[in-house]
Amino acid sequence: MHGVTPPRATASTYMSEASAADAELDEQLAIFRRELDAGEITAAEAATERVRALEAHLAAIRALREKHFGGPP
Repeated sequence: MHGVTPPRATASTYMSEASAADAELDEQLAIFRRELDAGEITAAEAATERVRALEAHLAAIRALREKHFGGPP
């Protein structure tokens, strides 16, 4: 089975990488909350940044799914 990744290993690697992406998103969202609370950005700016971060996160998760499991569902 050279070159073939067992499904369990693939799923485990995917979950590990997805968890790292989740943690990165959480950090970004916390930064936006701190900036908003400090008056450094407006609520509208914070919302725009959250949308951008969430869209990027969804794209990253899609890319991970395709990397580990093949094309779109």
